[in-house]
Amino acid sequence: MAVFSGWSGTALGLRLNGDAERIIAWPPYEAALTPECGKNDLAVTVYGHRRNALGPFYLAAKPYLVTPRSFRTYETAEKQLVPCGL
Repeated sequence: MAVFSGWSGTALGLRLNGDAERIIAWPPYEAALTPECGKNDLAVTVYGHRRNALGPFYLAAKPYLVTPRSFRTYETAEKQLVPCGL
């Protein structure tokens, strides 16, 4: 059983030994993997979201709800991005 914690994003993609990718998008973020005997290759992809591409960027805190007004509010001078990754 592979359990993933401490990451940030919207979903994880797992590919073991070149098999089809398994998407893990809901808690508890775990997957049953069947490795072969010996050396195995596990590829993990963290899928991000549109927030860092489309905004809103200039709010001091992460908004609970994004509305058109959120894009016209300038609380900070620097872009506020949401971290994604392991």
